[in-house]
Amino acid sequence: MGNSKKTCILKRTVPTMNRLIVLFISLEFFVPVNSSSQHFTEVYSGTKSDIRKLVMISSSEGYFLTDKIFALDGYEWKKMEFPETRKIDNFFPLSSSDIWFSAALKTSTSMLYHYHGNIIENVRLPFSNLVSSIFFSSRNLGFFSGFFEGRFGRFSC
Repeated sequence: MGNSKKTCILKRTVPTMNRLIVLFISLEFFVPVNSSSQHFTEVYSGTKSDIRKLVMISSSEGYFLTDKIFALDGYEWKKMEFPETRKIDNFFPLSSSDIWFSAALKTSTSMLYHYHGNIIENVRLPFSNLVSSIFFSSRNLGFFSGFFEGRFGRFSC
């Protein structure tokens, strides 16, 4: 009799589990796949290179980095021309006429540049290795970090 009770309980449990599985499967068909209110639009970048960084200053002013810097011009992305021939490995734009960027050298170091008012200025780094990050919280306060240094530099004017 002890076995019949267990069998009876199992017989009652199995149909309940089947109903739950059927309920979950049927609910899956009624839940919309795009339950989010977000919408993505694909935008042509004008390059086949990998885009490594994207910075949007506003909905109409943006920049991205491959090994060169591209700027949004109306509805098109255009490569910005700088005399630096090396691969640009990091950047931070404040505006179209105020951009900080670095270029890697073969010696695992970087050159830091400040483009402002059609002038490109070579800026002395506060550390000796590659620039790993550039960020400005305002036009007058920027932060730079470097690999293998364990510290960062602060720029202020």
